[in-house]
Amino acid sequence: MSRRLLTIFGALALVFGYLFLGEDIQYMMIPAGIAGLLFIVTWSTQYKIDGMWYERHPPELDASMQKLFEKSSAFYRNLTDEKKKKFGERVSLYVIVKEFIGQGQDKIAEDLKYMVAFYVVLLTWNRDDYLIPNYDRIVFYLHPFLTPHHNEDVHTYEVEHTDGTIILSIKELVMGFLSPDKYYQIGLHAAVEAYLACYSVEDFPELNDDIWEKLEAISGFSKEKIESHIGLKQDDPRPMVVHHYISYADKFVEKSPDLYLALREYFGHGQ
Repeated sequence: MSRRLLTIFGALALVFGYLFLGEDIQYMMIPAGIAGLLFIVTWSTQYKIDGMWYERHPPELDASMQKLFEKSSAFYRNLTDEKKKKFGERVSLYVIVKEFIGQGQDKIAEDLKYMVAFYVVLLTWNRDDYLIPNYDRIVFYLHPFLTPHHNEDVHTYEVEHTDGTIILSIKELVMGFLSPDKYYQIGLHAAVEAYLACYSVEDFPELNDDIWEKLEAISGFSKEKIESHIGLKQDDPRPMVVHHYISYADKFVEKSPDLYLALREYFGHGQ
C-alpha cells in the first residue's frame, strides 16, 4: 500500500512541480508542495501504513513456507487449519512491516525473514500486539560478527535494545531452524530477548537456583557450551529456558513438568 501511495504522491509532485517551475503556472506551487509533503510523510511512515493496511487485509502464508513450518515445528503441525491460517497471516504481516537488512548481501533470501517471523509469532501467539513493537530492524550477517557493543568476541546473535535491532548470523540461524534437535536456535533466543524487553514479564514463571543444571539435563548441553556457540555470556536464564521449553518439549516435561506447564500457560500455547 505504501508503495502505491509513494508512486501517486511522487508523480503528482513531479507533475505539479513541472507546471510550476517549467510552465510558470504560479498556482501550481501549493499542490506541488502538498504532494511533496505527502510523499515525505508516507516515506517516513511506510512501515506503519503497510501494517495498518495488512492488518485489515491479512496476506496468506506462502505455500513453501507452510511446508517449511510443517517440517520444522511440532507446534505448527498440531494447529488446526483455522489456527494455521491465523499463524500464517501473522507471520506474513511481520515480514511485510519489519525492515530486513543484509550485511554484505545484495538480496536477502525470503526464507530467512520467515524464520525470524515464525519465532516471534510463536512467542506472541496469545497476544493481540504480536509484532514485538520497538524491535523493527533485523540484520543478517553471512558469518559470526563483531559490533560496537561487543567488539572483542565474535558472536552469532545480538539484540540492540537502544535502537530496536535484532542481529543474526545466517548460518547459525538456518542450522538451528532446520535441525532444532541438533543445533541451538539463535533466532529463537534473540526473539525471546526482544520479547522479554518489550512486554511486561512480571508473571514469568519463577525459576529455582538450580535452573542451569536443569537446562543442561534437558538439552545435554552445558551453559558454557551454549555460550561458546552463540559467543555471548548469558546471565539471564530466561531466554535459554524458553528456548529449551520449545526445542526440547518432551525432555522438558520429563525433567521439569511443573515449569513446563507454567510456561505453556504463560505463552498461551494450549489455547
